[in-house]
Order: sequence, then structure tokens, then C-alpha cells
Amino acid sequence: MKLQILGPLTINVTILNVLVLFSIVGTCFADIPTVRLARSEAVDMAIKRNIDLRLRALDSSLAKNEITASESIYNPYLTAALEYSQTNVAGEKYGTETTSGSLSVSKKLPTGATVSLTGRTSPISSYSDPLYDYTDWSSSIGVSLYQPLLKNAGKDATELGIEQDKFAYQASIENFREDVIDTVFSVISEYNGLYVLYQLLESRKTAFETAQQLLEEIQAKPATSAGHEIDISNTEYALSQRQTELIEAERQVSSREAKLRYLIGMDDKVHIIPTDAPSRMEPGETEEQAIALALDNRPDLHALRIQLQSSKLREKVSRRNLLPNLGLTASGGYRGYEEDGTFGGTVDQVLDGKGEYWSAGMVLSYSLGNDLAESEYLRNKLRSEQLQNRIIATEWKIKDMIRDDNRSLISARQQLRTTAESKRFAEQRVAEYKKNFRLGLASVKDLIDAENDLIYARNLELKATETFAFRVARLWKDIGILLERQKISMDLSEPETVTSTRNLPAQAIQQNLESQADLHGNKAVADNAILSNDLGNKELDRTAQTVKVNQSDFSQSAEGQTGMTDKKRPKQTEGFDLSKNTSFTIRIGDFSSAEVEQVKQKLQRVGLVPVVMDGGKKSRHAYRLVLGQYPDLKTARQALQTLTDPQNGFVLKAKNGAYDVFAGSFFDRQRAVKQQKSLAAQGIVLNLRPVNIELPAFTIITGSFSSREAAKEMGKKLEQQGLDFQILESV
Repeated sequence: MKLQILGPLTINVTILNVLVLFSIVGTCFADIPTVRLARSEAVDMAIKRNIDLRLRALDSSLAKNEITASESIYNPYLTAALEYSQTNVAGEKYGTETTSGSLSVSKKLPTGATVSLTGRTSPISSYSDPLYDYTDWSSSIGVSLYQPLLKNAGKDATELGIEQDKFAYQASIENFREDVIDTVFSVISEYNGLYVLYQLLESRKTAFETAQQLLEEIQAKPATSAGHEIDISNTEYALSQRQTELIEAERQVSSREAKLRYLIGMDDKVHIIPTDAPSRMEPGETEEQAIALALDNRPDLHALRIQLQSSKLREKVSRRNLLPNLGLTASGGYRGYEEDGTFGGTVDQVLDGKGEYWSAGMVLSYSLGNDLAESEYLRNKLRSEQLQNRIIATEWKIKDMIRDDNRSLISARQQLRTTAESKRFAEQRVAEYKKNFRLGLASVKDLIDAENDLIYARNLELKATETFAFRVARLWKDIGILLERQKISMDLSEPETVTSTRNLPAQAIQQNLESQADLHGNKAVADNAILSNDLGNKELDRTAQTVKVNQSDFSQSAEGQTGMTDKKRPKQTEGFDLSKNTSFTIRIGDFSSAEVEQVKQKLQRVGLVPVVMDGGKKSRHAYRLVLGQYPDLKTARQALQTLTDPQNGFVLKAKNGAYDVFAGSFFDRQRAVKQQKSLAAQGIVLNLRPVNIELPAFTIITGSFSSREAAKEMGKKLEQQGLDFQILESV
């Protein structure tokens, strides 16, 4: 391409622009490692490595530590004392001297009482008077008790601090769960956004290259017409615009990437390539169901209800503390005393029970005016009322939020449909303009405008897909079930343990993710098939092949080891060895691919390592939603795109040579009818068709036992998990 001067102010600098562009892009990506990251892996990394979640987890650990500190009121308390004193006789130079020692153990009781066990001994002797030289010994051991009867009486008052700290810990767990949900939602949103931006970036690159090719094509033509120079100018202008858009797209990718890196705790010197497109999965909850679920699952509501319980307990104790402070005192024990005796003599008397003593009494005290107790009670009562109103207000807000989410979801669903149509029309328009341009029936400007419109339409469809996924995730977040819908299972009662996998080297993460890239790609297909239950016979065959490829994934051991299997005998895996002579194993089956993971989890709960084997085909009764029958494949595919969620739809060739379009397939008839009604409300009329389908079946082999009795003992545990089993003998 040569430099051409087209006018006093118009210079062709295409080569320079291209060099500048790719130098900028090259600088952004030069020598920076790249990680292909699945959405589930990004979510898992965020839960384990996000610094904000770690801080919240430490808050929970601190709250748990406070419970231990509060429970220390029941720790026994040991007191030792030693005292020396002198007493002079008035007007004389002699007197007595006393040395006393005591050892006491006291303990708090749940009733509010304090009980003490005390032993004392004390020698009393004279000094400075040889005529009256003596040493008397006194020893005692006894128990004393103080029990409040009105104020501060009872377990509620005694353990108020403990219960308050327990409530605070429960609230911190709910706060942590809310933060996990928010973080997962943010990761999903940023991940989907980054995926879309990469698609936009590729679109910008393609548009730039298309404009460049168009310019070369025009320049190669002889300059015979008056509009030749104008065509070149228009193309160069379009090329310059698309270059600017490409640079801006790269900036947006880098910015979104930085946000995702922070969320998942990844080194900022790593590029992230998302591998999963934004999900088009439809929420299965009606508006009423969503509201009911939200009122039961929202962690912020749980936290408020826990705070209300805590406030009610404080209110109850403070109301009781309006009463006078009335207490029962009691003590008793044994004493020993010897004039001019010995310590051992007094101990013998105590042990013989000769010096018995006891006492009992009542103590009453009351604050005149009692303003402090009344103020405390009124404050706690108002706080409880305030929390009750806050709960009611929060419930109202949640209901409005769910309704708004559903309205937004309807709008996002409509945008999906309209943007898909717009893109289809824009593609047809560009194809026509390209054909007319080559025939000389359309100008360069017309073609460039049509291509710009197509780029715009494609970008709108990508954004609409991202928005739809965002709205669904937002709905599940607002309901409080996002973790369940994303199949995230964890024990949130130990937040610090959940977030303990930290400070992993970025290079190790990258190597691990790259080694798992192909496996994850296959597993994602299988997961999609499981979610939609049935994607048609052709799709099921593809799914079966995918699952076969991924048998190493299905047969992961509890320690993270994997073992591939064949139809006859699995290879040796950790904790499972069929190579031993006369061993017994357990067979469980047959299961569909959707059931395998659940069975694996049950086996791992009882300490068994599952090995998944191909079990052939399994016939299942299902229900398909039929959109209609079309004469050719092209028309059928166009009809498929009119569905709300084309990814869950499929096309099958009928016996008469036509093509049937299905909106989905279900094992559960009620779910199928529910989806049928849901789509009918959107103007999509479907027919319900019962069918029998062949699904890939899987058999699970587990365990290696030295005797049949040992296998039977393990079988009892499997029965508790709801699993039927068969014991096999291997020689």
C-alpha cells in the first residue's frame, strides 16, 4: 500500500495508523501470561481468595472467640490469701500476733448463684511476755452460697452475655453469607461482561480488517470515475473510526479484567480469557414463589431476625432487673480449735466433724428511684420495636425488589428477541449491499453504513445476552438462592476455613487452569445437558460422548485423584483396588448423567471413592414442548431463534422429512406444563408431547473389602443414604 496525496488536507496514512494500533495492542499483551478461566473456576477462586470476604470471615472468627470469652464466667476461680497481724494490749508491751492463710475455689452457677469452698487456718501466739507464752490454732473448711432471687436471677440473666455473643456470631455468619452471595454475583457479572467485551473486541478487529480489505480493493481499481477519490476518502475515514473503536475496546477489556482480577484475587500480571458465554438459563420461580423464597432465604432478613431475638432477650432481662435485689445467703462447715495446740490437732477436729457451724440469711437492696434500670428497660423495649419495624420495612423492600427484578427480566427477554431479529436483518442487509457494490449498484458509503449497522446490531445482541444473564443472577441474588442456583455448596459455619486457600502463586493457578481447559470445556457441555434434562436424541448422543470423555472427572476420589475406567474393570485408584485376590466391591446403578454427581457426593460422605463405568442406554419417559414443524432446516432454525431461550431448544428431523422445533424437554411433567404456561404468557404457544428417550446410563463401583461382612456393614451406611447396592466378589 503506497502513500497517496488526495488533497491539500487529506493524506493516506493507513500504514502508519495500523502500526500505531498494533503497537498499542501489542504493548498491552506483550509477555503477559494468559489464563483461560471458566465461570465456575472464577467463582471458586473468589470465594477462596477475595480479600473482602477474608476480612468478613475474620469478623466471624472474632465473634466466635467472643463466645469462648463469655463462657469463661463458668470457669472455677481460685483464690489464695496469706495475712499477718499484731494486736498490742493497751498500756502493755506485749500482745498477740496472728498469721492466717486461706484457699478458696468459687464457681458461678446458671441460676445466678455463686458457690465457694474455702479452707482457712490461723495460728495465734503471744509475744514479749514469757509468762504468757502460747500458740493457739484455728482451722476451718466450709461452703458458702449466694443466690439472687429477683434481680439478676435465672439462666437468662446469668448467660445474657453468652447468648448475646452467640446471636452476634450467628448474625456474622449471615453477614458472611450475604457477602459471599454479593461477591459471587459480582464475579458472574464481571466475568460475563469481560466475555462480552472480548467478543466486542473481536468484532472491532474484524470490522477494522474488513475496512482495510475494502480500502485495498478500491485502491486496486483503476481511477476512472469521479467518485473514486471520494470512495477512498470514505473508506479511510471508516478505517480511522474503527481503529479508534478498536483501541477503546481494548481499554475496556483491560479495565474490566482488572476488576475481575481483584474479585478473584489473581495476580495483575495475568490476562484472563473467559471461556463460558453468559447463561441464558431461565429462572424457574414464579413471582409469588420468588417472594416466598426471598422471605425465607435472604441473609439480611435472617440477620435482622437474629438481632430481634437478641434484643428481646435483653428486654426480658432488663424488665426483670426492675425488681429489687433480693438474695439468699447460706454457709456451713466445720471448725477446729486448740489452745496452745498444733495445726494437726485442728485438722483432726475438722475431719471428725466436731466444730460444725452454719448460717443463713436474706439480703435486700433497692435503688431509690431506680432510674437506671427503668431507662435500660425502656431502651431495650424501643430497640425491639425498632427492629420489628425494620424487618417489616425490609420485607416490603424485598417484595418490591423481586417484582422489579421480574419486570426487568421481561424487558431483558424481549431485548434478546428483538436484538436477534435486528442482527439477522442487518446481516441480510450487508450481504445485499456487498452484492450490489460489486455490481456497481451501491456506493462505498452505503456499504460502510450497512456494516456499521451490523456491528451495532451484533453488539446490541451481545449486550442483551449479558443483560439477561445479569437480570437472572440479580433475581437469584435478591431471592438469596444464587449459591444454590450456581451449584455452590459449602459449610458457611466456618467462614475462615472457607476462605483459607490464599496466596496461591499466579503461575501455579495458570498452569492448573490451562491443564484443565479442555476437560472443563467438555464438562460444561455435559452440565448444560443435565440442566436441560433432554436436548433431543442427537444432542443426547453428543452428551453421552462428552460424559464418556469426562469419566475421569466423574470418578474423582475424595483426595482429588482421578482414575479412568472401561466397561469391564476400572484401573486402580487410591482407596479402590480390584487387583487384590478375593476382594469384595459394591456395585450401585444404574444412573443417568444427571444423577451421577449426586451419588458420588453420597459415597464420599461415607468415605468411599466412586468409579463410574459406562452402563449402556437407559430408557426414560419425557415430555417435549413442540413449537411446530417446518419444511426445511433453515426455516426450522429461524423458528428456533424466536424462542426465549434458543440454547435449550433443539431441532429434530421428523419421519416425513420435515423438521420439528422443540422449546425444551423434561422428565417431570409438572415442570414441562409450568414452562409451557410461562412461555404462553409471552405469546409463545407450545404443544406438550410425551416421548420415550434413550439416555446414557452409568454404573458406579466402589470400595475394596477383605470380607463380605465388611462390605455388608458399609452397605448399611449406603442404605441410610438412600442407595441400593449389590456386593460383587472379585478374584
